[in-house]
Amino acid sequence: AAADGGLWVTGATDVAYRLDGEAWTSFPLPAGTALRGLWCGGADVWGAGDGGRVAHWDGTAWSTETVGRSDLAAVWDSGAGERWAVGAGGAALRFGR
Repeated sequence: AAADGGLWVTGATDVAYRLDGEAWTSFPLPAGTALRGLWCGGADVWGAGDGGRVAHWDGTAWSTETVGRSDLAAVWDSGAGERWAVGAGGAALRFGR
């Protein structure tokens, strides 16, 4: 859940969805970005996906970057610019800063 009480979800598609308590809104991801896990903090949403790809929603738009080669399942942001993503084969990747 996001800090404002909203709920974000995703699946094996190029779309993330947000429930604001009353209605779902879709947020298309950049082409080829299927996310497996999300982390929310304030207006920031981070997603982890296949092929080492992570996505970031800054409250306005998605951006993506590749931080490794493993398929990723979860991501976490420390709030101080340090982020971790974990996934297949025991991958634990630190990025940001």
